[in-house]
Amino acid sequence: MKLSYFCTQRSGASHIRNLALINNQTCNDIHEFKTIDGCPFASIVYNPPKRSITWYWEDKSKTMECDYNVDIEKIMSDSKIKPRPKTPFFLRMVDDEHHAPFTHATTTPTWHKSFDKAFECDLIVHPLPLLGFIRKDNMNQDLRSDYRLLHVDIDYSVDQLRKRRNIIPYKEDIRHWVKQWFVGSANYNDNYFESIKNRIKNAMNFTRDVTIMLNRYDIKYEMFSLDTGDYKSLGFNKLLPRRNTDYLDNVLPSKYMDKVDLWVDKYMSENL
Repeated sequence: MKLSYFCTQRSGASHIRNLALINNQTCNDIHEFKTIDGCPFASIVYNPPKRSITWYWEDKSKTMECDYNVDIEKIMSDSKIKPRPKTPFFLRMVDDEHHAPFTHATTTPTWHKSFDKAFECDLIVHPLPLLGFIRKDNMNQDLRSDYRLLHVDIDYSVDQLRKRRNIIPYKEDIRHWVKQWFVGSANYNDNYFESIKNRIKNAMNFTRDVTIMLNRYDIKYEMFSLDTGDYKSLGFNKLLPRRNTDYLDNVLPSKYMDKVDLWVDKYMSENL
């Protein structure tokens, strides 16, 4: 059965997308392109069987060739080197926002008509925009109150999600997860510890709030442990090392890295 992966940040999205690609499965990812003039939302379909990648935005789309016959383990390892290597495949797969086939766009009221392309995919990462939820900073509140800013055909989206396996990942190894948060932000300031602590709190509450939303629409879901869950049970025969994408988004300035373990110790002692 096709999968939908409801996750917050630092919750295995890159890993499960990579699993789909090495297993020759199609994958959809939706996000806001903040570096593009107009800050549009766009839907990206990765299609290994057809060796293509397609962007859907406004009422437009563009398909380009994409070589999926690559060593993803090596790409993920190399990507942790700073500065990141500039290979075309890497840029498309991990940094696609900066290499989209458009320079200006808006999110039109008819954009949702392309959602059928997303629902055709074996895996949907970040499916909440398909239900109209797009405010990242207010996502938890929006999920609880059913506040949908994006225009969608809600009945269609709900019906399609009811036909899929809907996965909500969670962490058992909280210390490992917390450390990923502290190394994954470049916006260092004097209030950095409190800022990251609040982001972790919101991420922890996300699981509760997304289940509230899914229950409201009678969409069944399954919990999946990022530490002990069996990815083969999700339909992946080829596997990657479980922590293959650790530190992929390590953007904390290097001069602060020696503080990370102290921050983690402080967080664990104060919050758990």
